[in-house]
Order: sequence, then structure tokens, then C-alpha cells
Amino acid sequence: MEDKKFSNVFSKIKLSANVKTVLRNTTVLGIKINQSTKFAEISLQSDKILNESCLTDFKQDIFDNFNFLKDVKINLYYNLEDLTLEEKIEKIWANITLTVKEKSPICFPIFKDAIFNIQDNILNIDLNKKGAFIFKAKKIDDIIQNVIKDRFNINMFVKFNDKNAISQDKEEKQDELNKLIAKALENTEPVKTYEQESQNNNQEINKFRRVKRLSLKIKENIEDDISIIKDSVNDGELITIKGKIFGIDITETKKGKYIVKVDITDMTDSVSFKFFTEPEDFKEDYQSIIKKGNFVIVKGEIRYDEYMKELILAPMEICLTNPPE
Repeated sequence: MEDKKFSNVFSKIKLSANVKTVLRNTTVLGIKINQSTKFAEISLQSDKILNESCLTDFKQDIFDNFNFLKDVKINLYYNLEDLTLEEKIEKIWANITLTVKEKSPICFPIFKDAIFNIQDNILNIDLNKKGAFIFKAKKIDDIIQNVIKDRFNINMFVKFNDKNAISQDKEEKQDELNKLIAKALENTEPVKTYEQESQNNNQEINKFRRVKRLSLKIKENIEDDISIIKDSVNDGELITIKGKIFGIDITETKKGKYIVKVDITDMTDSVSFKFFTEPEDFKEDYQSIIKKGNFVIVKGEIRYDEYMKELILAPMEICLTNPPE
């Protein structure tokens, strides 16, 4: 079909007010409808960056007007040849952020504060908090690459970096070290004998071992405020979540202990929690709680798992609970 203005092509179709306003000056490049598969594809072109949240409303408007359709795809291209690549990404950044929010609510709180730079056709995205591996696991890089390809017909490689997080960690560790040194200088004590030092070292070792032997505590009830998983992805954050167990993986170590990984969802997103236990303890204490389909409340700390390469919940307390009404 010939290029036509959106307002003319869809003049006789009932559309949402914001759709009419935002898309009215776009050009309709093509409309394809497959009767057998009941699939429609509409291609638009714009000479300026749009608020792409209206595309979701436009898609719903098409469904409402043509209720026989099973799927609708909206393609949007930008004709901005006079801009540099960096200027194009800068102008579309808000829409990229919106796409990340829609595709992965758990990544959005980290991504919204990210900054980018372009080097040799590589879009480097620096995250203020650890999350590069989880972004890769959820294929956020592929999603952004597809947005850029679809909007500008440009192939770019997207790379996530934890540079700001690493720098921040180094500063925090250095500050902590400086405080410890200052405290040590202020509280200098007489030199201890070998026997005293050995006894203290043994006490510290035993204390460490006692902590390592502590298992996930089973509670009758946990009355903390419940956090939403999609909003709780900050490394080091102490949260309490409520959700349904949908995955369980048990690995036995060489020393005969269990590593139990549990997947839980509250229907906004999902997260895994992991703990160590003796096989006997799991069978006697945990097996009745850690079951697929059970609803539980779990309290713990969000941490970056080096083995899984993603943020997980390090659990402290758990209890059974009723399904949501």
C-alpha cells in the first residue's frame, strides 16, 4: 500500500484518545492481515521520537475493533538520519527503559538509574548496583538490541557492566578498613601471650563454626511487612516475601550435605532462595514445608550468588502460610 498518514488510514476506527494524539502524524507503511492465522501486522514510521506506551493501547484498540484476531504486531520505525548514533540512543532511552520495565519488573529498579556510552558500535550500560549477570540471564541485552534494530535498523551489541557497583564496593571496603585501623590505634592493648592468643583464636573459630551450622529457622508465623518481589532486587536488602513454591532442586555435596534451591513467585516476579542442611534435617524438618505448590513466607537478605551469577534470597526464617484469597 502507498504511504499514508495514520489519521487518514484509521479515521473510521474507534481509537483511544492518546493513540489518536501520539500517532496521528505517523506514516502507515503497511497493514498485513493473515485470515488463516488471524494475525495482523501494522508498520508505522515517525519523524520524531514518540511515547511508545501508546503502542500497547493501539494494539488493544485493534483487538477491540477486530475481535476475530488472535495476535497483533505493531512495528515502529524512526526516520532520524540527521542524528548521530549516540543522539538516537539518547532520544530513545526512555522507551528502552519502558521496554525493560514491561519485560522484566525485577530488573527495572536497577536499570532505571543506569547510564550508557557507545564505543565501536557497542552500547555499554553501566549499572549502579550488581546485576549484569542477571540481566544477561534474562536476555535484557537481546531485548534492547531488538528495540534498536526495529526502530533504527541498526545492529548493535549491548553489554552490561557493574562498574559503578564495583567502585562503590571498593570505597565502602576502604572506609571500613580505615575505621578498623583507627579503632585499633585508639584501643591498643598489651601484647598477649601465645597461650592467650591461641585460646582467643580457638574461640573465634568455634564461634564461626557455630554460625555456619545454623540452619534455616522454621517459624510458626512471620509477621513482618511483605515485600513485592519485582520491587526487591537491591543487593544487601533485608526483605520478607510471600509466594508459591514452583521449583525445587537438591544437590548433595561431597561431604554429604544438601544444597537446597527453591524457586518462589508472588505472581509479580520470581526469585530463588538457597540454603544448606543435613539430609536428616531436610527429611525431618523441611520436607513438609518445601513442596511444590506450597505457599510460604520467607525472610532473608538479597545477595549476589557467584555460582548462579544472579541475585538470590539468602533465607533466615520460613513458615507455611495460606494461599491468597
